[in-house]
Amino acid sequence: MNGLSLAYLGDAYYELAVRKYLLNQGITKIDQLHKQKVKFSSNAAQTKAMNHFLKEEILTEEEI
Repeated sequence: MNGLSLAYLGDAYYELAVRKYLLNQGITKIDQLHKQKVKFSSNAAQTKAMNHFLKEEILTEEEI
């Protein structure tokens, strides 16, 4: 798969993980779930997370 296809697939896995996390937090109202999901899934939030991973050297060379 090319990079864009992998990114598309990765977005689906990331969104599923975020949704599971939010449900495990006990949030049950759909409106609240959506608003919180958007906070985690926004470009700004993903950039912040990636910068943290890079700064803390959490990712392997392959993951980078």
